[in-house]
Amino acid sequence: KIKIKKMDNEIRRVNSFQQFENSNKLDKQSFFSYDLVTRFIVQKTQQIKQRREILVQKLNNEPFLRKIDIFAFAFGVFGILLTEAVVLKAPQYMWFYYTIVTIILLTARFFMYHKAKFHYFMLDFCYFNQIILLLYIFIFPSNAIFFELVFFLTHGPLAFAVVAWSNSLVFHDLDKITSVAIHLLPPLTTFCLRWFPVATFTDYGYTRVCKFDDCSISFADTIILPMSVYMMWQISYWMKTEVIDRSKIEKEKLVTSSIWLSNVRPHPFYSYLRKRGIKVRAAIILLGKIIIYL
Repeated sequence: KIKIKKMDNEIRRVNSFQQFENSNKLDKQSFFSYDLVTRFIVQKTQQIKQRREILVQKLNNEPFLRKIDIFAFAFGVFGILLTEAVVLKAPQYMWFYYTIVTIILLTARFFMYHKAKFHYFMLDFCYFNQIILLLYIFIFPSNAIFFELVFFLTHGPLAFAVVAWSNSLVFHDLDKITSVAIHLLPPLTTFCLRWFPVATFTDYGYTRVCKFDDCSISFADTIILPMSVYMMWQISYWMKTEVIDRSKIEKEKLVTSSIWLSNVRPHPFYSYLRKRGIKVRAAIILLGKIIIYL
């Protein structure tokens, strides 16, 4: 892809030189004759285009595999096996496994998304869930109310997002592997923290996962508190992307999830509402997310 980009730049330079020469700004009586220079430019352009076509064909052929694809395939297959082994054989260490995998994947995603101008995607709700889960693990491990909040958010909207946004496990695609991991590993982690505590966690305060001895919960615990936190995040996200950074996003042509779901790849729910006259992008995406997560 880098070679193709260089060839495109070279073609543009040759074409610009040809335009400059055709504008009679070049002295046709100088070093080369006009016809000779023209033939050279045409021949050079054709050669570059031929080399570019050959590279594009190689890039699109099945046997072609990038190193990142090979790494992603090995990482994906090994990750599935290792996740299964941790959950079944050592669930008490799932929090540690989750932390390592999440840091690796999200660091790689940040650099990949920043290069593609997709880094505003990392303000989405799924990444917010990663933050609050890590906060519970390392800062508030003895706060039962905080654990209940994290548990309901990860097992509710975060897990359901796998279906809502059509996540797929494609082993040779690091981006898709990351998407599946950040939606499914948090529910697995909170499940293991809830049902498989161990004595070694006591020193670190990992035993507080319930407010009461019988672990009973109320309607406010399951609906009102998680929904309140979600609405706080949604309002903050809207202010950041649609008000504070709106001019920056439009100027630098950055992509957010709202832009992606409305312009790049319109979601069926968005298309349905558009047909009924609702045309405000932010309002449509906000309404859709609230309905889905409820």
